[in-house]
Amino acid sequence: MSGASHDVWLIENLTNGETLGIRIAKNEFTACLSDRGTTVLRYLKEKRPMLQVPRLICQSQQYSVFQYLGGEPIDYWDSNKLSDQRRHRLLDSLAVFLFEMWTCPVPRGACSVDYKRWLQSEVDLAIIRSLEGDPGWGDLITFLHRRAAVDDIVPEGPFPRAAIKHGDFSAWNVLMDDEGLSRVIDWDTAQFVPMPASIHHPLFIADIPGWQNAVPENMTFEKDRKYLQNAIAKIAGKSNHPDAQSISRLLSNCFERQFFELSLRSKLTNEHYIETRIKGSMVEKLVLQKQLGAFLAIYTGLRTNPTILALQERMRRTEGVSVSIMEEENLSHVA
Repeated sequence: MSGASHDVWLIENLTNGETLGIRIAKNEFTACLSDRGTTVLRYLKEKRPMLQVPRLICQSQQYSVFQYLGGEPIDYWDSNKLSDQRRHRLLDSLAVFLFEMWTCPVPRGACSVDYKRWLQSEVDLAIIRSLEGDPGWGDLITFLHRRAAVDDIVPEGPFPRAAIKHGDFSAWNVLMDDEGLSRVIDWDTAQFVPMPASIHHPLFIADIPGWQNAVPENMTFEKDRKYLQNAIAKIAGKSNHPDAQSISRLLSNCFERQFFELSLRSKLTNEHYIETRIKGSMVEKLVLQKQLGAFLAIYTGLRTNPTILALQERMRRTEGVSVSIMEEENLSHVA
């Protein structure tokens, strides 16, 4: 089997006949990414040994060997192909899995920032990506706009605890069998993050614009999200965990947070975010200058970047007080 970042093979342990999976990274970058993710996976399996995640047998820089668990990928969460009963069984299993993952205690110091600072850092990484010439990310202004909007995305807290984030909770990484959830695989992008960054709906029911779910265009999953929220709420209601009710609340209002975060990682979702949340809006020039200054105070080496210099000059040339995201071509101008 071959994926975007790894080749996967099934092998047999000749000592006991156990079937194992070996994942071989296709390049150095994916190998480094996998190393971070498997650290999180190993920790989760240690703390939640009954959770449906693979057990890591051994690991090197080039490959990792996992316990093999049965099941087939969901592939496409299509209500025409999966009956209500089948979907509800899977969602009930997922509710238990997610609650266990979200309430798993994380190592001390694994995530030392709050959600606001974490989200600002995510925006900054997107700014750097756009400055490095990676095509298709749009105008730098749109990311400064989002940096200025971080406070609007941060939910009312406080949420002092960190949590585990899978990072790619798609239908291709969730395996099912006749009983429901079989296992969750591909933990390469797993991280310890502030709690609001972890508590999202699975991507295949989230209805995030631009996310490729390979189902009919008019098919949406609001009812499935509501079902999962209710299932989580029932579990939270019986739990003594101090964050149980916060988890239920964060899941119920996660759409804008999840849309915002994914727009920083997915080019297509970024296009939809600009189209539906940014284009045509007005932002005070001083606000954008403040955000740019804060960014450059952290990444001082980018102060002479040609795109940065051009933007600063563009804003200096006008006496206007606001910046408008133009209606055409996702460009911006100062008004």
